Amino acid sequence: MRTIAETIADAPTVRSGATLGEAARALRAADADVVVVVDAGEQPIGIVTERELVEAVAASRHPDQGTVDSWMRTDLMAVATDGPTRTHALPATDAGRLVGRREQVESR
Repeated sequence: MRTIAETIADAPTVRSGATLGEAARALRAADADVVVVVDAGEQPIGIVTERELVEAVAASRHPDQGTVDSWMRTDLMAVATDGPTRTHALPATDAGRLVGRREQVESR
């Protein structure tokens, strides 16, 4: 069985106080869908996903004036890198019809 360390990818980060535009540029540069918000000690304190960025813009927040602190999610869950993983195949549906599956890797 593989460990978490064998399956993780680099996560883009921005500091607390960064603008939404900085977060969006970090996501684009890393080709990622989530950016981790860190404090001055580089400890994770939140995440901003593409969804939060869209919600911020839809609420008329200018990307270079709004900050990640107002939009980040703080309900973080972390896993140890030496823990085992397991893979789940999640069914994907469209209007109730099966159209495929998506694999999700998570820790035990």
